[in-house]
Amino acid sequence: MFEIIRSSGRYGIFASIAGACNRLKVQQAKFLQYIMQCLQCATPETKQIQLVPRLLGFKVCDQPEISICLQGSLLVQAILKFHKPIKVVNSILNMKPQDLAFLASHVQGCHVFHAFFSSNSVGEKSKDKLIQSLKPCIINIASDRNGCLTLSRIWMLLSIKLKTTMANILVQEEKSLNANSNGNALLRKCGIFFFKKDIEKWKEMMNNLSCSNTKKL
Repeated sequence: MFEIIRSSGRYGIFASIAGACNRLKVQQAKFLQYIMQCLQCATPETKQIQLVPRLLGFKVCDQPEISICLQGSLLVQAILKFHKPIKVVNSILNMKPQDLAFLASHVQGCHVFHAFFSSNSVGEKSKDKLIQSLKPCIINIASDRNGCLTLSRIWMLLSIKLKTTMANILVQEEKSLNANSNGNALLRKCGIFFFKKDIEKWKEMMNNLSCSNTKKL
Protein backbone atom coordinates (compact mmCIF):
# COMPACT_ATOMS: atom_id res chain seq x y z
CA MET A 1 0.00 0.00 0.00
CA PHE A 2 2.79 2.44 0.89
CA GLU A 3 4.45 1.89 -2.47
CA ILE A 4 1.16 2.59 -4.26
CA ILE A 5 0.78 5.88 -2.35
CA ARG A 6 4.36 6.90 -3.15
CA SER A 7 3.96 6.05 -6.83
CA SER A 8 0.74 8.07 -7.01
CA GLY A 9 2.53 11.17 -5.67
CA ARG A 10 -0.09 11.73 -2.96
CA TYR A 11 2.55 12.15 -0.28
CA GLY A 12 0.27 14.09 2.04
CA ILE A 13 -1.36 10.78 2.97
CA PHE A 14 1.86 9.72 4.70
CA ALA A 15 1.89 12.88 6.81
CA SER A 16 -1.75 12.29 7.75
CA ILE A 17 -1.02 8.71 8.82
CA ALA A 18 1.99 9.86 10.86
CA GLY A 19 -0.21 12.48 12.52
CA ALA A 20 -2.72 9.79 13.45
CA CYS A 21 0.08 7.64 14.89
CA ASN A 22 1.02 10.62 17.07
CA ARG A 23 -2.49 11.41 18.25
CA LEU A 24 -3.35 7.79 19.06
CA LYS A 25 0.19 6.89 20.18
CA VAL A 26 0.06 3.60 18.25
CA GLN A 27 1.89 1.83 15.41
CA GLN A 28 4.70 4.39 15.27
CA ALA A 29 7.55 1.86 14.89
CA LYS A 30 5.61 -0.15 12.31
CA PHE A 31 4.78 2.98 10.30
CA LEU A 32 8.44 4.03 10.26
CA GLN A 33 9.52 0.57 9.17
CA TYR A 34 7.04 0.59 6.28
CA ILE A 35 8.23 4.06 5.21
CA MET A 36 11.87 2.94 5.21
CA GLN A 37 10.99 -0.11 3.14
CA CYS A 38 9.00 2.06 0.73
CA LEU A 39 12.00 4.38 0.27
CA GLN A 40 14.41 1.43 0.07
CA CYS A 41 16.57 2.41 3.03
CA ALA A 42 15.52 -0.14 5.65
CA THR A 43 18.34 -2.59 4.98
CA PRO A 44 21.21 -2.78 5.39
CA GLU A 45 21.24 -0.59 8.50
CA THR A 46 23.97 1.58 7.00
CA LYS A 47 21.40 2.90 4.49
CA GLN A 48 19.12 4.17 7.24
CA ILE A 49 21.13 7.37 7.57
CA GLN A 50 19.67 8.30 4.17
CA LEU A 51 16.15 8.25 5.62
CA VAL A 52 15.62 12.01 6.05
CA PRO A 53 17.11 13.09 2.68
CA ARG A 54 14.82 10.53 1.03
CA LEU A 55 11.78 11.51 3.10
CA LEU A 56 12.19 15.20 2.31
CA GLY A 57 11.85 14.63 -1.42
CA PHE A 58 10.35 11.12 -1.45
CA LYS A 59 13.30 9.76 -3.40
CA VAL A 60 14.21 6.05 -3.49
CA CYS A 61 17.85 6.61 -4.39
CA ASP A 62 20.65 8.83 -3.13
CA GLN A 63 20.86 12.26 -4.78
CA PRO A 64 23.91 14.56 -5.18
CA GLU A 65 21.76 17.33 -3.67
CA ILE A 66 18.72 16.98 -1.47
CA SER A 67 15.30 18.04 -2.71
CA ILE A 68 12.51 19.19 -0.41
CA CYS A 69 8.75 19.18 -0.83
CA LEU A 70 6.12 20.40 1.63
CA GLN A 71 4.70 16.94 2.32
CA GLY A 72 8.17 15.52 2.95
CA SER A 73 8.97 18.26 5.43
CA LEU A 74 5.64 17.75 7.21
CA LEU A 75 6.28 14.02 7.44
CA VAL A 76 9.73 14.45 9.00
CA GLN A 77 8.26 16.95 11.48
CA ALA A 78 5.54 14.47 12.44
CA ILE A 79 7.98 11.59 12.93
CA LEU A 80 10.16 13.75 15.19
CA LYS A 81 7.19 13.79 17.58
CA PHE A 82 7.13 9.98 17.76
CA HIS A 83 8.00 8.39 21.09
CA LYS A 84 11.25 7.01 19.62
CA PRO A 85 12.34 8.97 16.52
CA ILE A 86 15.96 7.78 16.82
CA LYS A 87 16.30 6.71 13.16
CA VAL A 88 15.21 10.14 11.94
CA VAL A 89 17.40 11.86 14.54
CA ASN A 90 20.48 9.85 13.49
CA SER A 91 19.77 10.56 9.84
CA ILE A 92 19.64 14.31 10.46
CA LEU A 93 22.84 14.18 12.51
CA ASN A 94 24.59 12.43 9.61
CA MET A 95 23.59 14.99 6.98
CA LYS A 96 26.37 16.93 5.26
CA PRO A 97 26.90 20.56 6.37
CA GLN A 98 25.87 21.87 2.94
CA ASP A 99 22.62 19.86 3.13
CA LEU A 100 21.90 21.18 6.62
CA ALA A 101 22.48 24.72 5.36
CA PHE A 102 20.10 24.13 2.45
CA LEU A 103 17.48 22.67 4.80
CA ALA A 104 17.78 25.54 7.29
CA SER A 105 17.41 28.14 4.54
CA HIS A 106 14.55 26.41 2.72
CA VAL A 107 11.12 27.95 3.25
CA GLN A 108 9.52 24.53 3.82
CA GLY A 109 12.49 22.54 5.10
CA CYS A 110 13.44 24.98 7.87
CA HIS A 111 10.50 23.81 10.00
CA VAL A 112 12.29 20.48 10.45
CA PHE A 113 14.79 22.29 12.69
CA HIS A 114 12.00 23.73 14.83
CA ALA A 115 10.45 20.26 15.16
CA PHE A 116 13.84 18.77 16.09
CA PHE A 117 14.63 21.27 18.85
CA SER A 118 11.06 21.47 20.19
CA SER A 119 10.53 17.69 20.36
CA ASN A 120 10.47 16.16 23.83
CA SER A 121 11.53 12.88 22.22
CA VAL A 122 14.89 14.27 21.06
CA GLY A 123 17.53 14.23 23.79
CA GLU A 124 19.76 17.12 24.85
CA LYS A 125 22.87 15.33 23.56
CA SER A 126 21.36 14.97 20.08
CA LYS A 127 20.39 18.65 20.06
CA ASP A 128 23.94 19.55 21.08
CA LYS A 129 25.33 17.39 18.27
CA LEU A 130 23.15 19.13 15.69
CA ILE A 131 24.30 22.56 16.87
CA GLN A 132 27.90 21.37 16.54
CA SER A 133 27.11 20.05 13.06
CA LEU A 134 25.99 23.54 12.03
CA LYS A 135 29.42 25.02 12.82
CA PRO A 136 30.93 24.58 9.31
CA CYS A 137 27.89 26.20 7.67
CA ILE A 138 26.78 28.73 10.30
CA ILE A 139 27.92 31.71 8.20
CA ASN A 140 26.00 30.55 5.13
CA ILE A 141 22.86 29.93 7.18
CA ALA A 142 23.02 33.17 9.16
CA SER A 143 23.70 35.25 6.04
CA ASP A 144 20.51 34.00 4.41
CA ARG A 145 17.25 35.69 5.44
CA ASN A 146 15.34 32.43 5.95
CA GLY A 147 18.38 30.78 7.51
CA CYS A 148 18.79 33.63 9.99
CA LEU A 149 15.12 33.33 10.97
CA THR A 150 15.60 29.58 11.46
CA LEU A 151 18.55 30.13 13.81
CA SER A 152 16.59 32.80 15.70
CA ARG A 153 13.67 30.41 16.22
CA ILE A 154 16.02 27.63 17.29
CA TRP A 155 17.65 29.99 19.78
CA MET A 156 14.33 30.54 21.57
CA LEU A 157 14.00 26.77 22.12
CA LEU A 158 17.47 26.14 23.56
CA SER A 159 18.44 25.57 27.17
CA ILE A 160 21.13 27.84 28.64
CA LYS A 161 23.66 25.05 28.12
CA LEU A 162 22.83 24.76 24.42
CA LYS A 163 22.66 28.54 24.03
CA THR A 164 26.21 28.66 25.39
CA THR A 165 27.32 26.08 22.82
CA MET A 166 25.79 28.07 19.99
CA ALA A 167 27.13 31.38 21.32
CA ASN A 168 30.67 29.98 21.32
CA ILE A 169 30.27 29.06 17.65
CA LEU A 170 28.93 32.52 16.82
CA VAL A 171 31.84 34.20 18.63
CA GLN A 172 34.32 32.28 16.47
CA GLU A 173 32.61 33.56 13.32
CA GLU A 174 31.73 37.02 14.66
CA LYS A 175 33.81 39.00 12.15
CA SER A 176 32.23 37.31 9.13
CA LEU A 177 28.73 37.48 10.62
CA ASN A 178 29.07 41.18 11.39
CA ALA A 179 29.77 41.85 7.72
CA ASN A 180 26.22 40.76 6.85
CA SER A 181 23.01 42.45 8.04
CA ASN A 182 21.30 39.14 8.82
CA GLY A 183 24.35 37.81 10.63
CA ASN A 184 24.66 41.04 12.60
CA ALA A 185 21.01 40.83 13.64
CA LEU A 186 21.57 37.27 14.88
CA LEU A 187 24.59 38.32 16.95
CA ARG A 188 22.51 41.03 18.60
CA LYS A 189 19.59 38.69 19.28
CA CYS A 190 21.94 36.20 20.95
CA GLY A 191 23.61 38.92 23.00
CA ILE A 192 27.10 38.01 21.82
CA PHE A 193 28.56 41.36 22.96
CA PHE A 194 27.44 40.59 26.53
CA PHE A 195 28.49 36.94 26.19
CA LYS A 196 32.07 37.98 25.51
CA LYS A 197 32.07 40.64 28.22
CA ASP A 198 30.65 38.62 31.13
CA ILE A 199 29.27 35.14 30.53
CA GLU A 200 27.61 34.87 33.95
CA LYS A 201 25.69 38.13 33.47
CA TRP A 202 24.83 36.97 29.96
CA LYS A 203 23.36 33.73 31.37
CA GLU A 204 21.32 35.76 33.84
CA MET A 205 20.09 37.98 31.02
CA MET A 206 19.12 34.94 28.92
CA ASN A 207 17.28 33.37 31.86
CA ASN A 208 15.35 36.58 32.44
CA LEU A 209 14.40 36.77 28.76
CA SER A 210 13.24 33.14 28.83
CA CYS A 211 11.09 33.79 31.90
CA SER A 212 9.64 36.90 30.28
CA ASN A 213 8.76 35.00 27.08
CA THR A 214 7.21 32.17 29.10
CA LYS A 215 4.96 34.61 30.98
CA LYS A 216 3.78 36.12 27.68
CA LEU A 217 2.78 32.66 26.51
